[in-house]
Amino acid sequence: VVAATRRAIKNPSHVLGARTKAALHELRTSKRLTEIMEAVRTLETSTRLSKNCCAAFVEVGAPSILYELLGTCNRSLPHVEILHIVLLTLHNVSKHSNLLGRMATSKSGEVVLDLVQMFRDKEDIFLVALIILSRLVRNNKKLKDACSRSENMRRLTHVLRKVSPKDGDIRFVSAKGNASRRRQSVKILRGLITFLKD
Repeated sequence: VVAATRRAIKNPSHVLGARTKAALHELRTSKRLTEIMEAVRTLETSTRLSKNCCAAFVEVGAPSILYELLGTCNRSLPHVEILHIVLLTLHNVSKHSNLLGRMATSKSGEVVLDLVQMFRDKEDIFLVALIILSRLVRNNKKLKDACSRSENMRRLTHVLRKVSPKDGDIRFVSAKGNASRRRQSVKILRGLITFLKD
């Protein structure tokens, strides 16, 4: 940390805020996957390490940029890696309840709900997307109303049926033993469905 501080003093472009600003600019302008990957990694690091960077991130409308990026990704390996990092970034920001209201956009609910449905078999993405969706709908009435629509409730209920292990079913316990993460996902999803029904 001391060494990083010294480098930042010598070169202001190494300061977390400056790196965050540069990363957001890169996301807006770049079409190259390697540059986008580097930018989202920078955003994840800055939002994980600094509440001020989280606030600045929301202030400049970065959630909209990231939701748009999420909507363009597919299931290819490079895109899945970008998805995971972007979701971790949004997860970092969503930990600050005072920022949640500005994280919700007109597209956020639909985009994250799509990820929950499409990536229910990829635990890292599925769990983080569920946490983000749950936090957003609990803090935004418009988003709650949108997610409470019958077609979205059907989607969530279908996902719940698919991911809930049946008695004696070991399909959902991966080689890494992610049973506890799966149980956590199922618990969050059940809680979300119950909340949306109210």
